[in-house]
Amino acid sequence: MLRNARHLILAALCGILFVLCLAWIGLEGFSWQLAFSAVLLLLMEGISLRRYRTDAAQEQLAAAGDERDHLVAMKSCQTALLLANDLLFSAGVLCLFLHIFFGGEAFFLVGVTLWSVMILLFVLVLAANQYHEKRE
Repeated sequence: MLRNARHLILAALCGILFVLCLAWIGLEGFSWQLAFSAVLLLLMEGISLRRYRTDAAQEQLAAAGDERDHLVAMKSCQTALLLANDLLFSAGVLCLFLHIFFGGEAFFLVGVTLWSVMILLFVLVLAANQYHEKRE
């Protein structure tokens, strides 16, 4: 039985549109716009299928797990997030020091990009936290 078929239906529609793009390229000749659209549709299909499988697996785990399993999963996710944050911060500081000492502009850009990813990660964690607080 399909409980959350939204992602599966979206994947099927993206697959159909992908095949249509390839058929159109075969009939009319190569076009960068159609090739780009086909790649994006294939990517969206893969993401949708992965989300469908992830949702199904989470539903099975939620039915089979107890509170201790959920606590261990939450703590491991929190630890992974903390390690990723520390790694991004350390790499950003290292790149900025390399920029100061060696003067390469690429070091500065990489450092700023890493810190931007760290800030984006923080905003995503806040948004997810708000979502789950309102949902539960």
